[in-house]
Amino acid sequence: MNKLGVLSKSGKVMGNPTKKRYISPYGTLFSSSLKTVRNVSLVTSTPLTLTVKLDGKQYDYKVNGSEYMQTIPIERSGCRVGFELSCESADAYVTPLGVSIDKISI
Repeated sequence: MNKLGVLSKSGKVMGNPTKKRYISPYGTLFSSSLKTVRNVSLVTSTPLTLTVKLDGKQYDYKVNGSEYMQTIPIERSGCRVGFELSCESADAYVTPLGVSIDKISI
């Protein structure tokens, strides 16, 4: 018997959690100068992977679920910047990212 899967509010299809991804735009943030991503702050109810993309390289950070704000030190530089969050847990909750970036003038 075939079943039509329906995405529920919990993020499950036919009882199985789906992979959830947030991908920010990847770009220069209106300036071609070098930037240093100092840290990223967020609250997440479930474990997830934070990926920071800088000039074609990507750096993955595992983040545990917590009810409190977490600050993940990044300390990496590049001209082009982007972020990605991925999680496979049901009922995932993630706040918008707080990102600290310094522009480097040479």
